[in-house]
Amino acid sequence: MSVSLAAKAGLALILVGGVVEFRGTNDPATRTDFLERLAVRVEHAHTVTPQTREVLSRVVERALKAPVRNNSDAKDEARRQLAIVRLESALRAIPTAATAAGN
Repeated sequence: MSVSLAAKAGLALILVGGVVEFRGTNDPATRTDFLERLAVRVEHAHTVTPQTREVLSRVVERALKAPVRNNSDAKDEARRQLAIVRLESALRAIPTAATAAGN
């Protein structure tokens, strides 16, 4: 399936804006919400560019390294962990644009 340049650009803009949002907040609930929204977008993507995959990988790494706040409860932490797992699974499942073009 071919992905249009506009779709790739749109996903890239969403990711760049999302990374800025993720870095710009110290609120764990806001970060978890962002990770959940991003996971949904990535799960629905047919392909990603190598640059997008790299940015997504960095977001996952930062999320994994983010310290758990004392004031976050078990439910919030479970949501965060689930969003991270969904992102990692989606990244493994979708091909890179260069790989998909060669098929």
